[in-house]
Amino acid sequence: MDSTKVEIVPSGINDEAFDKLNFVLNPDQIEVLRKMRVNLELHRETTQIFRSEVEMLFSVLNDTKFPTPDAKYWQAVREQDVHFSNLVTLNYEFETEVIKIKNLYDMIRKNQVKQKKLERDMLKLTAEDLLEREEAEIEYSMLQNKIDTLQVEVQKAQYFQEERKRVASNRWREVVTWEKICADLRPQMKYGILSYEHHQPESYGLRMERQERIMINSGAKGSPSEAINISSQNAMVHKLIENGTLKPDPREFPIERATREVVKMIESGNNYINQPTTKILEESKVPKISTQIVQGEEVDTIFSNNPQIPR
Repeated sequence: MDSTKVEIVPSGINDEAFDKLNFVLNPDQIEVLRKMRVNLELHRETTQIFRSEVEMLFSVLNDTKFPTPDAKYWQAVREQDVHFSNLVTLNYEFETEVIKIKNLYDMIRKNQVKQKKLERDMLKLTAEDLLEREEAEIEYSMLQNKIDTLQVEVQKAQYFQEERKRVASNRWREVVTWEKICADLRPQMKYGILSYEHHQPESYGLRMERQERIMINSGAKGSPSEAINISSQNAMVHKLIENGTLKPDPREFPIERATREVVKMIESGNNYINQPTTKILEESKVPKISTQIVQGEEVDTIFSNNPQIPR
C-alpha cells in the first residue's frame, strides 16, 4: 500500500457498515437496521447541524435581547466569527488527521515487513526447534493483531474525517448565512460598522426596559435575585445615559452614510469592486476616512452569483 496516498472512504451506510456492528449488536438487531437503510441514509443526509436561518433570526436575534438593527448586526458578527474560527480550527484538525492516517498506513506496512522477515526465519527452523517455532508463531500472531488494530484505527479515523467534513460544510453555511443577515442589517444601522460600542447605550436601554416590562406584565415569578438584577440593570443603564456617561458617538455617522452609499452602488449595478475606499467615498460625497470599508466582492454580489449560498 502506498503510504503517500490517503483515501478518505465515504461513511455511507452500506452493507459493510452494518456488518461492522456485529461487535455490539446481535444479528437480529442488525437485520432491523438493514431494513431501515433507506430512511437512515435520508435522515443522515438531511439532519440539521447547527441553526437554520429562521432560528438565527427569531431565536438568536430576538427583539428583546437585540432590539435595534445595530444590536442585531453586532451579535451576527460575533456568531459569524465563532463559526469561522471553528471552521479554520476544524481544517487544521482534518489536515493533522490526514498525516496520522498516513502514519497508520506506514505502521501497518512496517509490521507486515516484520511478518515477512519472521516467515523467512521460520523456514530455517528444523523439526527439533519446537520452542523457537512456537515463539515465532506467537510473535507472528501478535504482529497480525497489531495490523488488525491499526486497520480499525484507519477506518475509525476515516469515519471521523467524513464527520469533520459534514460539520465543516454546516459551519460554512452558518458563516455565509450570517453574512447575508449582516448585509440585510447594514442599511438599517445608525452607528456604523467599525465599533461595537457606539450603539450599546441605546440598545441596552431598550433591552433592559423590555426585559423588566416582560417580567412585570407576564407576572413571571422569577427569583428575587433575578428581579433585582433586571431592575437594577435597567435603572443603572438609564442613569448612565441621563448623566452622559453612556452616549452614542456621532463620529460614526460618516461611516454609516458611506455604508448606505456603498449599498446603493451595489443595488444600482455600478462597478465598485476593487475601487479604493477613497474613490467610493468621493463618489458618495461622504467625508474622507482612513478605514477601509469594502474589500473585494461585496456580499450581495457573492449571493447573486452563487446559488449554493442560502438566501
